[in-house]
Amino acid sequence: MTLSLSSPLTGLAEEAQRPEQAPAVVAVIQASSASGPSLTRLVRAGEYEALRVKDPTRVRILVRRRWVDAVVAHVDALEPIRLLAAIRTPRDVPLVAVAEPALVHPGEALDAGADDVVGIPLDPEEFLARLRAALRRARPAEASSLVVSTPDFTIDLSKRCCLGPGGDVHLTGIEWRLVDILCRRPGRLVGAEVLLEQVWGPGERARGAALRVHLYDLRRKLEPDPRQPRYFRTEPRLGVRFVPGGAGTVHTGTLHNGKESRGRPKAG
Repeated sequence: MTLSLSSPLTGLAEEAQRPEQAPAVVAVIQASSASGPSLTRLVRAGEYEALRVKDPTRVRILVRRRWVDAVVAHVDALEPIRLLAAIRTPRDVPLVAVAEPALVHPGEALDAGADDVVGIPLDPEEFLARLRAALRRARPAEASSLVVSTPDFTIDLSKRCCLGPGGDVHLTGIEWRLVDILCRRPGRLVGAEVLLEQVWGPGERARGAALRVHLYDLRRKLEPDPRQPRYFRTEPRLGVRFVPGGAGTVHTGTLHNGKESRGRPKAG
């Protein structure tokens, strides 16, 4: 189901052009001594952002913080696949294994937890096609879209598109994470400790000052008056609350070509 937090846009979504969709971020695990083409270069050739990861255990942090949309790993045994499959929570982050069939049988790799397996020697077109398919299966467009509409801005959380009165609004990675956490809990108070942990990870409570700075930057970009926030409201010593404002309600719908299509209102 597609959800949309909606209120009158006074023509904002209808008049603005659709912003460029942010590319998916792919974590790439490949030893520098590995033979064959660079997976990082192939991922970037597919117009995705590639994040090279040397330590496979770091994938847990990247997935938990929602910094990556998929994991691609060059492996020569089943154990790394089992490790990656065990730590990638939630499971909507696909794992694509790249391996020589003589070393890792594709069927055993799938049983170990991989979502797809690409054999070596690598066909770049096949590799990218399988990566695209894995991303589509993990996050179907109609099932994952969440559009937040207010009188002052429209945000498609799944596509990372943001429209303001003047057109596209650029948000940083941390700002996107803050928006995602807050907008998926409309009207609910989100504690500062929760924000710190979900944005920066466990043990980062000392970043309270950084949180305040990023919240101010977010308000400066989206609020009519950042000094008197209408949407992203801080409650001292408690946390932050996203308030849709105006006649905001929750609807099913999507954002297509800068226009919002609505479905049935969400019950409760």
